[in-house]
Amino acid sequence: MKFLPGSHADEAVIQPDTFNAPINVSGLSTEVLAGLFHGAASARAHWKPGLQLTAGLAGQAESPGSAVHELDLDDGQAVLRSGCPGKVLVESGHRLSEDLLQPQSLYLLLAQQWARAGLMLVHGAAFEFEGHGVLALGDRGAGKSVLTMAALAAGAKVVSDDWVMVGADADGTVRCERLREFLMLRHGLAHDRLLSALPGLQPLPLSSRPKSVVRMQEQPAELQAHFTTTCRIDRFWLLQRRRTGRMPHSERIPATSADALSAVIRATMPLFFSRKFEHEAKRLRATAGRLATQIGASQVRTGTDILENPSSCLNYLL
Repeated sequence: MKFLPGSHADEAVIQPDTFNAPINVSGLSTEVLAGLFHGAASARAHWKPGLQLTAGLAGQAESPGSAVHELDLDDGQAVLRSGCPGKVLVESGHRLSEDLLQPQSLYLLLAQQWARAGLMLVHGAAFEFEGHGVLALGDRGAGKSVLTMAALAAGAKVVSDDWVMVGADADGTVRCERLREFLMLRHGLAHDRLLSALPGLQPLPLSSRPKSVVRMQEQPAELQAHFTTTCRIDRFWLLQRRRTGRMPHSERIPATSADALSAVIRATMPLFFSRKFEHEAKRLRATAGRLATQIGASQVRTGTDILENPSSCLNYLL
């Protein structure tokens, strides 16, 4: 993701590396906007009452006549209209959570604008291992971050453990690109085992929650080489929560196209598949259908083998 200066000091352009879908943002400088995607404390200080952001997909005409929808989130009020630029207002009752590091109202605003181009912001993990690009979706606690860190320990090229942009590139290939520039892992057995397998990693514990943050650009050069901004997707995993405890062996079974499509919609922002956002829904349905039908999906449940021998486990799951 590139953050380019706009025509004024408080304007910026967000340009994905993979897709031709620049978004013009006004209300924050390029440096502050980039800092929010890096989880920088200095950037977070600018997210305060009185802030007003507007964002619009460059080169897209507005669709007149659609109704305005206001969504009041903890960290800001999003004011959106189908097929049109939108804005976020930060007022006295809004607060940026220490737990999430990034404004969810900003993600909502950008998700709507990218949806106008048929690009989905997906709550999922992605990495490339042994020539295969994997997109893994799952509810909170299903193991996205553990899987991503295990992939890193196995020598994979890691895109992200959370929030990726998914769409078709100019050649029609389904690809993903990361949004945030850090990983997060909850403290516990998996955390300790995977960090011991990655002795050069430099995590930063959060003061507010039992989690550590791994900022990609702050890692040693040999580890930075294992972070990539984008990858092709040819494996689609639907992560399942473990029933009780963790099984000794990971398992993978085929998933239906209906399972895959349902998982994609749940993992995005389902609001933009609704009738309230007809312009965005039409474009997103095409992208979700391509992902769900062209790439074979599997239901995956990880076991302790993902911690004991990440490389062998990933080869088995692939």
